[in-house]
Amino acid sequence: MSTLKNQTSFSDTPDVQTETSVYPNANSRSNLPNKGTVLPDFKESGEQLSCQIITIADLNSESLNQQAAIMEYILADNPIPIRTNKVENFNLTAAAHTLSAYVEDRISSSKAIFVITIDPHVGQNDENDSNVGSKRVMIQYPSGLILVGPARWYMRVPEFHGHGKLAEAKVYEISLEKLIGLRLTEKRGGDVFDGASKFAPAGAGIARGYGFEQLGNPIDTEKIEEEIEKSPLRLGVITESCEFGNLRVELDEEQFQIGCCIAVRDARGTLLCVAKRTSAFSEEKGTIVAVNGSKAMITDHAKRALYLASVQGNLAQVIHGKRGFPIQVGEHLSITNATPQEIIEWQRYVTFQKVNELVCELVHQKLQRLRDTIVTNSLVASMLEYVYNNLQNSAE
Repeated sequence: MSTLKNQTSFSDTPDVQTETSVYPNANSRSNLPNKGTVLPDFKESGEQLSCQIITIADLNSESLNQQAAIMEYILADNPIPIRTNKVENFNLTAAAHTLSAYVEDRISSSKAIFVITIDPHVGQNDENDSNVGSKRVMIQYPSGLILVGPARWYMRVPEFHGHGKLAEAKVYEISLEKLIGLRLTEKRGGDVFDGASKFAPAGAGIARGYGFEQLGNPIDTEKIEEEIEKSPLRLGVITESCEFGNLRVELDEEQFQIGCCIAVRDARGTLLCVAKRTSAFSEEKGTIVAVNGSKAMITDHAKRALYLASVQGNLAQVIHGKRGFPIQVGEHLSITNATPQEIIEWQRYVTFQKVNELVCELVHQKLQRLRDTIVTNSLVASMLEYVYNNLQNSAE
């Protein structure tokens, strides 16, 4: 494969640095070949699939673009749509929710290739560039839907949306040697970022028309079912906290009726808030609400999730102020129907906060007026002193 080896940095987190790109101009989408360009570097493949590639990754924006650029280069002579999705670092549950939102539409998702790069085992490759934590796999469900990525539990999400069972799927382990043989990637040594060296080339290779057998080696479905563990989620666990302070809590949202009040306590028993169960963020500013946190199931039981949020506010900050230290992803919450006593306790706290804010505002206004008065009096005094001095000088 002819290359112009541009130095390109990939990283899953700021602490994980990885190898350079092996693709000409792969660090810049603007430098990719135009549509119709002949790419003689790649060995002949089958008919290109009519599909789209959807990436789900915890990479930074630069690395997301670089991963997409690799796939665009491989598919430059006949481009297909590539959609990128960014989730929280190492958050497998956020990846599962994102994947679930796509695969619940069985018709469109059955013509998609999902390239997933969320894996706490990143950087655990041995001297043969094989990950010691989880296999790097390609899975095609009976519906036709294709997943490329690490063998983690979110790979089972399509099972719960009618795409067929994992036991009935075609599963292959990605072979770096075969990717190199097809000139889709190159041996660089010390590879730690499989998102660039394996997942992107394999996903684009499938779209280009290569068969699974050309890109990897078959795996017994029973063995892969053992490796792809069941969902480790527990009810009541916070699995995501967005930039607006909303909290996603794994919970059977159907157990709380619209209109009821929900008491939220932490592991210490501290009442963090009382939320109103609603179908949308339609309450007045500052009201804490609990709405559906996912459109469809991500596990094999009737559990979805709830979003806890402060309307036009930041719930994470509210909780921080209430108990004195921040809320964290992974915390276990006790969420129950609120009792009358809990509702009264929360209302008293909210009222106290409002009164406190009002008093602080009045004090601020009073201090501002006092400051303005002092400044005004100071200016008057300076003017009088100036006039007096002028009159005195004139009298002399």
